[in-house]
Amino acid sequence: INKDLALANALNKAIYKNLSIAPGSDIYGYDLIVSTTDFDEDAYGRVFIKAFKDRLGIAASDAGRVVTVLRSVVMDPWVTETDGKNFIDVLEREFRKAAEAAAEQVRPRG
Repeated sequence: INKDLALANALNKAIYKNLSIAPGSDIYGYDLIVSTTDFDEDAYGRVFIKAFKDRLGIAASDAGRVVTVLRSVVMDPWVTETDGKNFIDVLEREFRKAAEAAAEQVRPRG
């Protein structure tokens, strides 16, 4: 289990890169799109950031005061109407594919 905040942030940024769209792209060609934001200690407070880092298992990592997070929102009430597939399975497949690729991109070597 990763306990390094910088590595956790790098992983989330790489997942975001894999699941975001370029401006002007057709969004209907994507099964899953995420956005990202940073929880900054200056805005959210030390107590919140510490509790959030505890939940992520990176509390011992004092290397930063900013935690990068991913977010996704379902805007279409018909999104669960897939071609005979379970929508949760589609989300899981796309997120797993992006997360595995991101892990390879940021994995420490050595």
